[in-house]
Amino acid sequence: MTPLHIICTREDTRALAELFFAICDDEQQQVRIDTQDNLGNTPLHLAVEKGNKWAVEILLRRGADPNSANEDGNTPLHVIFGKGSNDELAEIFCKICDERHRPLKHSALDKLGNTPLHLAAERADKKAVELLLRRGVNPSVHNAEGSTPLHIVCKGNSDNYDLAFVFFELSDAEFGPPRVSTRDDLGNDRCTWLWLTATRG
Repeated sequence: MTPLHIICTREDTRALAELFFAICDDEQQQVRIDTQDNLGNTPLHLAVEKGNKWAVEILLRRGADPNSANEDGNTPLHVIFGKGSNDELAEIFCKICDERHRPLKHSALDKLGNTPLHLAAERADKKAVELLLRRGVNPSVHNAEGSTPLHIVCKGNSDNYDLAFVFFELSDAEFGPPRVSTRDDLGNDRCTWLWLTATRG
């Protein structure tokens, strides 16, 4: 773990971070901004895990890799969408990457085969699902268990029908709507129009 890893885990160290980079710039010392700790986490991973918006912004604007994966295959997007609702951080992250023309690997797979969309679906986070689908994420990717994000939604409680319909409303034209009759590895086939219609009463 580098000093930058430690700085980025704390909310009260913004001035220290700015001083750190200023000194490195003055001394023409290159900062290895994507150095990984023993778990494969970069400072950006830790910043998003802590919800540290200022650190995320500084790191991305200084060229941090937004797609770097740790030893579990988690990219910063996996951390953002798997940890809990932090819509502002997600929007800041995506906005800065767009401004800097840094393409995001929205459909990157972790070690369990999950994309960030799988994780958002598991938490039934409608805003996160909407954000990812609007950015063109493939909604039909299967994880290691054979489940698509829509499988995960449909396996939840019936209150999730609004979230399920988001997949059909916002799925990118490149991939088309999710395949509703696909089965997971356990043979579950609950993601059908019949199920979706029935849950609406």
